[in-house]
Amino acid sequence: MRAFSAEHEQIKIDLEERPSSGIVEGVADSLVDLSICSGDADTGRRRHARTQNRALLPQPARDHHAGRSSACRTQDHPFADTLNCDHIGLHSASSINMRRISPRGKRGALRLRIHVPGFDAVCRMVQAGMGVGVLPLQVFEAMGRQLGFAAVPLAGY
Repeated sequence: MRAFSAEHEQIKIDLEERPSSGIVEGVADSLVDLSICSGDADTGRRRHARTQNRALLPQPARDHHAGRSSACRTQDHPFADTLNCDHIGLHSASSINMRRISPRGKRGALRLRIHVPGFDAVCRMVQAGMGVGVLPLQVFEAMGRQLGFAAVPLAGY
C-alpha cells in the first residue's frame, strides 16, 4: 500500500475492514474501486490477483522452544490437532472465523473460547494464555515477531 500511495499521491485511500461478503457487495454496488477479500468469497467473475496466505499458530517463543504450548499440547500443528484447545476467534463474520468453523479435514468440534475484534487482540489473548489463535503469515510478520512469538505452521486449514 505504501508503494501504491507513493506512486499515486493524487488518490485518496479510505481503508475499511469488513467481512468478505460485505466487500464483494461493495464492489458489486460500485461503492468501492478496489478490495481485498478471502479466496473463499463468492466474487462471481470479478477476480484479478490472487495470493496465498499461509496460516500460522503464534506461540510465545519460551513455550515453543520448551517443546510445549501453554494453550495446546501439540508440537507440529495439523489444524485437527488443535481441536482439543480453547480457540480465540475473530469476529463471527470474518473469513478466518468462517474457515475455522468448517476447515478442510476437520475432525470434532471447535472449542471457541472468545471472539475478538482484530488480529492484535488475537495476539494479546494468545500472549495471555487464553488459547490458540490463527494468524495469516503477513499478520504474524507485522505483529507476532514484535511480541516474541514463534510461528508454528498450520496444516489442513
